[in-house]
Amino acid sequence: MSDPQSTIREAAKAKLNLYLHVTGRRPDGYHKLDTLFAFVEFGDVLAIEQADKFCLVHRGDYRNDLPTPQNNLVWKAAHLLADAYNRDASVRVNLEKRLPIASGLGGGSADAAAVLRGLCTLWGISVNDPAVQDIAANLGADVPVCVFSTAALATGVGDHLQPVALPACGVLLVNPNIPLETRDVFAAFKRSNASFSGQNQPDKMADFDAMVGAMTCRSNDLEQAAIGLQPVIAEMLNAVDQLPGCALARMSGSGASCFGLFKTATGARVAAKVLQNNQPDWWIQPTQISGTMN
Repeated sequence: MSDPQSTIREAAKAKLNLYLHVTGRRPDGYHKLDTLFAFVEFGDVLAIEQADKFCLVHRGDYRNDLPTPQNNLVWKAAHLLADAYNRDASVRVNLEKRLPIASGLGGGSADAAAVLRGLCTLWGISVNDPAVQDIAANLGADVPVCVFSTAALATGVGDHLQPVALPACGVLLVNPNIPLETRDVFAAFKRSNASFSGQNQPDKMADFDAMVGAMTCRSNDLEQAAIGLQPVIAEMLNAVDQLPGCALARMSGSGASCFGLFKTATGARVAAKVLQNNQPDWWIQPTQISGTMN
């Protein structure tokens, strides 16, 4: 039995794209983005402890949907960090998978970031070390922002980050339990020949109403492409938008997850009960943005 005092626990918080604009495409084919990342208080949970050899154990509702360990970002993150710092990756990682797979909530990226944080703690490495940041960037575009799990404006391919303050609020996460691959959505967006969006200037979001006002003037440019692949997304957006107290309904990332913003966490919990009664087959999770205001 493991020693609880020697176990490092990390929360892999779900990320939201409060808006996502596609502003262009680079010569290498990657799309340039303008997006606002926020993190909520719900996500996967990792526990890391010393072991005789590396071991990744999956638990949770979505454990059976995960790739094999060698293709899992957690496995890759641990071994890349161990190689970079000449450490022995003899650890056991228990991953409780609570977020749907390929859902637009950054679960895989958050898991990789969490194992980087945990192993940095275990091995006495600063997460601010440039080598750690390089590993995060090599693992995926969303991993660097997930390492710190704080709200940020992102441009480029999501790698140029600017911290931003957000007010606390309630959030309702909804997913149809259907995975949707990011590459498929971007391919559909490219086929649609949709116009690129301009880049926004940051708004001051001093309170919930100001944040909602700023987000209402923006959108998720990938929504229509994703709806073309999974029409249920349009149904979810409409259902969330009609819930009492919902101030904004939007798809996160490349989908298929959608979210609603509520003034309070209580409002999100009440709305979750209403929606669960109407849509028992959807994954529905109330949570909150904890806020980053001083």
